[in-house]
Amino acid sequence: MQTIRFINNKFIDKNKWDNCISHAFNCRIYGFSWYLDIVCKNWEGVVYGDYELVFPVVYKKVFFLKFIYHPFFCQQLGPFCSQSNLENNQKAVFLILESICNRYSRFDCAITFSMSTIIKSIVDTQKLPLKIIDRVNLELDLKNSYNNLISCYSYNHKRNLKSDISSYSWDIRKITTEDEGYINEFLSLHKNYISVKAGLKSQNYQVIKTLILSCAKKNIGLLIGLRNNASKLVSCAFFVSDHHKDILLFNASANEQKINHMIFIIDRYIKMNASKSRYLDFEGSNLPGLKRLYSGFGAVEKNYIHMKK
Repeated sequence: MQTIRFINNKFIDKNKWDNCISHAFNCRIYGFSWYLDIVCKNWEGVVYGDYELVFPVVYKKVFFLKFIYHPFFCQQLGPFCSQSNLENNQKAVFLILESICNRYSRFDCAITFSMSTIIKSIVDTQKLPLKIIDRVNLELDLKNSYNNLISCYSYNHKRNLKSDISSYSWDIRKITTEDEGYINEFLSLHKNYISVKAGLKSQNYQVIKTLILSCAKKNIGLLIGLRNNASKLVSCAFFVSDHHKDILLFNASANEQKINHMIFIIDRYIKMNASKSRYLDFEGSNLPGLKRLYSGFGAVEKNYIHMKK
């Protein structure tokens, strides 16, 4: 059995860590070291062997105690595995979970869809003191033609797409660091219409901006927006490329019209990417309204789990 080490992120071999994430069968952008460095102040890695399996742990310090919490903008974490013979190695995963439970008095973490079954089995058979909650996530396979994809839209989505938006103009950009003005417009829109509902504060928006700019530097960010006849941005979505999928990471719309602009934006993205070997990950949602919106595009559930202690 390989050794298990808890390593502070300052001392992690970032190349080995990111290589493990990149080659993991459950790879997610949230697990890369650069992403974790942006979304949280304190994190450490549980490392199995020579970075053959890694588990990012995000924590807060309260006096002398450490508590695991799940950060904003980081939907699914948990163990990531780079070797196929470890994918179903329940003993290794159990030892990691047991070590984390022994090290932290409070535990709050989401686990990727691909690891959900094995984690549930371990918690159940080993009687670990963890509560498991199922969380909804929706994904759309884009391999079919646009005509086939749109045929699976809900009646309400199809009806909405018949609305007249000829007075609006599209602003679609594979963003670079030179698009900071557009990024600021999007952040302003998001603050005005999403911040209160989502409980986001000014420091959260600094994190969002840093994330988007980092994605721009890596050439993996896309903004799709609609502007009214006064050139004001009224709806916009930010997509980030994550290997074989794109994640709808942030989106916002002004409450100006009865038309659901976000349906047009997501439809535009689907039209641009139809017939490709990619998935659109809607990143949720457990909220009935958002679930109805995303499932209306024909998306199916690829649910993950939330663990608490």
